[in-house]
Amino acid sequence: MTPRTSQLLSAWLPPGAHCLLIFIASSRASLPGMNAFAHQDKLLHGLAYAVMGALFYRALKLTLPARFFGLAAVLAIGMATLYGLSDELHQTFVPGRTADVRDLAADFLGSLIGVLLTRHYEISRRPRRTTIPGLTKGRRSDKKTR
Repeated sequence: MTPRTSQLLSAWLPPGAHCLLIFIASSRASLPGMNAFAHQDKLLHGLAYAVMGALFYRALKLTLPARFFGLAAVLAIGMATLYGLSDELHQTFVPGRTADVRDLAADFLGSLIGVLLTRHYEISRRPRRTTIPGLTKGRRSDKKTR
């Protein structure tokens, strides 16, 4: 296996596996324990798609050229939301399941939150710029000004 193939697999296998898990779960007529509290399904959609958005973002950052890193967040949210749309359409073919635009909204919001949290973590891990002691705005601070 070439290094590029290995890189692509390590980047895209996690989001692919996550999509497969969602597909399998949405293929079932009902899931156990789904009525524990009101709007539980929306919360679960949001959580599942937050993970998906983060995984898509990671995969894009690992495989896109650096000049496209600015688009990675938008692409990740778009990809997760489109998958959410396809999942809602898929559910129309599953007996006992229906498509719900509120589920799609939860998918979008979840992917947005997942990407934003991943971005925040990524930015917080960057080394901070430090100033050089004795220099202020490019001048020595110990010089007397008149």
